[in-house]
Amino acid sequence: MLERRFRFGNMPHGKESKWVDWTVALCAGIPTLALPHTQFFQRVSASAAVAVNLPELVAKTHEDYTAIAISLGRNRRKHRQLIERYRASKTATPFFDSRVWVQDYEARVRRMWDVYVQHKQAMHII
Repeated sequence: MLERRFRFGNMPHGKESKWVDWTVALCAGIPTLALPHTQFFQRVSASAAVAVNLPELVAKTHEDYTAIAISLGRNRRKHRQLIERYRASKTATPFFDSRVWVQDYEARVRRMWDVYVQHKQAMHII
């Protein structure tokens, strides 16, 4: 029953495609739990959850992950509220605005190039 109503993002079913699966599910309107650990897709799913203003979908431990899933599966009202917040985030957060994302990405690439050309010390570019 829980599996039908809520997608469990980091459950094992492939390697390289997991972050794509998570993002596709999110874009389809299916909020997905994230459990960030050492693998790339796990960190991407957690970052995406925070980017769409749903940090409560990011679990800290396996036990936390299970507790969140059970809570959302048992509490339809809470689940609906989460879906509504997710839908609102599609117009209120830059995560879904491809034009702005591309502009930001291009600006960061230009900044990296400037740092390289000017022989400056490497730094985090946010």
